[in-house]
Amino acid sequence: MKERKRRRQKIFGLLKKRKAAPQAKNIWVSKNQDKASTELPGFCLPKGIAPLLPVFREAILNGMPDEKENTVQGMGEVIALTSAASLQPSVVHISGPLIRILG
Repeated sequence: MKERKRRRQKIFGLLKKRKAAPQAKNIWVSKNQDKASTELPGFCLPKGIAPLLPVFREAILNGMPDEKENTVQGMGEVIALTSAASLQPSVVHISGPLIRILG
């Protein structure tokens, strides 16, 4: 019980730091690699990634080239942590901006 509490405090401590979100995600993924999948439960809800898509779209369409690159990498991480069934309603919203910047 104490170990679980220490782990939780460590994760929340990392989240309080400014650039800790990728580290916290890596801790979560590494702790759950024993399981069959590494899906983030919140992203697997029916519209779990819908709030993130407008942010990604604006960054891809209006951002500087380095921002676009970081945005696409972020989208890849979100897609990797989301189940296929939850991605299905968002395919058009994900692929549309990507097609626009390629064309």
